[in-house]
Amino acid sequence: MADLDAAVREARRVLRPGGAFYMAVMHPFRELIDPDGTGPRRGYHASPRREIEVDQSYDAELVAFDRTVSELHRALVDAGFTVERVVEPEPEDGETTSEGDAAAAAAPRALLPETLGFWARPDGR
Repeated sequence: MADLDAAVREARRVLRPGGAFYMAVMHPFRELIDPDGTGPRRGYHASPRREIEVDQSYDAELVAFDRTVSELHRALVDAGFTVERVVEPEPEDGETTSEGDAAAAAAPRALLPETLGFWARPDGR
């Protein structure tokens, strides 16, 4: 989403009293690595807007907005949330180490969590 701050403020505004908010995004570290495994596709602190090419038959523009972990956390805090937990699920294939592992070198994205989640509650402001 282009305006993360506005979206998180709206989530805070409509959240019922006593409610919790869970925000999940594609993990910023995983999104750095090209799916073909050739290395980083962009810098971690690059502009958040990124166009994605699905294939030549897809005639619409697909846009992603990559944010750093600190930008995501800051948006929640600035909107009036207290972040209670940061969640980084282990990769589904169970791979957890790359030290000397040829398979990991061939598919570095497999070593990183697919998503990053923030469990948050209104902070009483």
